[in-house]
Amino acid sequence: MSIESLTGADAAAIGARNAALIPGGTASSARWLETPLIVASAEGAVLTTIDGKRFIDFNSAFGAVLLGHCDAEHSDRTSALSRGLDMVGIGSTRIEGDLAERLISLIPCAEMVGFCCSGTEATFHALRVARAATGRRYVVKFQGAYHGWHDYLARNYMSPAGRIGETDPLSAGTLPDAMEATLVLPYNDIPALEALIAARGDEIAAVIIEPIMHNIGAIEAEPDFLAALRRLTERAGIVLVFDEIITGFRHALGGYQSLCGITPDLATFGKALGNGMPISLVAGKRALMQRFRPGAIGGDVLLGGTFNGHPMAVAAALATIERMERPESYPRLFALGKRLADGLQHAADTAGVTMQTAHYGSIACPIFIAGPMRRYEDIVDYDAARDLAFRRGLLEKGMACTATPLRRFAINLAHSEADIDAFCEAAHDVLRASH
Repeated sequence: MSIESLTGADAAAIGARNAALIPGGTASSARWLETPLIVASAEGAVLTTIDGKRFIDFNSAFGAVLLGHCDAEHSDRTSALSRGLDMVGIGSTRIEGDLAERLISLIPCAEMVGFCCSGTEATFHALRVARAATGRRYVVKFQGAYHGWHDYLARNYMSPAGRIGETDPLSAGTLPDAMEATLVLPYNDIPALEALIAARGDEIAAVIIEPIMHNIGAIEAEPDFLAALRRLTERAGIVLVFDEIITGFRHALGGYQSLCGITPDLATFGKALGNGMPISLVAGKRALMQRFRPGAIGGDVLLGGTFNGHPMAVAAALATIERMERPESYPRLFALGKRLADGLQHAADTAGVTMQTAHYGSIACPIFIAGPMRRYEDIVDYDAARDLAFRRGLLEKGMACTATPLRRFAINLAHSEADIDAFCEAAHDVLRASH
């Protein structure tokens, strides 16, 4: 079937064509929907499909879109900053340094920064340099955390209850040796952390943590836990890595570390930095980051990538920072997020449905469970079927969200109070109909 023959065709026909050519019919498995949704345009907080359906977007590209889709001011500023530049294979650009300078002034741990294109790349590079610096084999992550799809960390994400405490690969084909070198702990559990570091601290290169577990909603690391993590890793010579791919720039320009007062050795950022443009980074202490220098000038850890520091993405990041520095930006974003979280919880309560809203800043997530939510083990028995049905119901009512349980809803600055209220009304209708 040719492209020309699909002009004006319905979404099902285009979805079938795409599925015959692309595995699952979409470029990322996380975007897959049971019923094809073919987006023709994205503007502000609205997605419009090729067959004319309009959706208010509460996915915001998994939180990467912070200002709104195709924001005119951001687009113009990005174009102005990158005018005359293109991707080159030698040398550098001034705006790379401009962005690095701005980031170092904002992020507490940043003495140097290195650019790449995705969150997965950033966490991969952070762990590689930690291993090089320490000469140690093992890294530690926490059950329920997601840090990208590379083999270093591709285990024990949304594990079923029976696989907690066992090796639970994220994907077929993951190298067993890589999984064996990744140790898994429960989140917010100081005794378990103390015991592991006491027993094996001299074997551990790095501990990586989402300071807020946004890949399963919004579970915060408790202040005492973060303080213990910083103290214990420092004492044992372990590199502490904050994965701020989601928290960074969405909650503060300095990342969550600037809010919680705990400074890691390395941190990874991405998503919201470029308002949807593909850019990510590793930031950290100079002694670690200098290992990324080319071998000709004393480095020994490769940080390569043809598209690293692409001028359009760098310009988009600078333009995003400029917008978010305005005094009204974060208060508005947080106010919209609270309106969403409060409205979502009210919808469940008035519909008589057992649900808690995990929430921080501009992110909210329904979790269909009654008990505490301090770690993944607390929520593993949530009502997944109800969660899935709820999300499908929202899609049917024109609210765009990922149709996968435990995935977060994310606000951007293009949302209005009316958008939030429409979402909460739709949520109430769906929950009431299902009860």
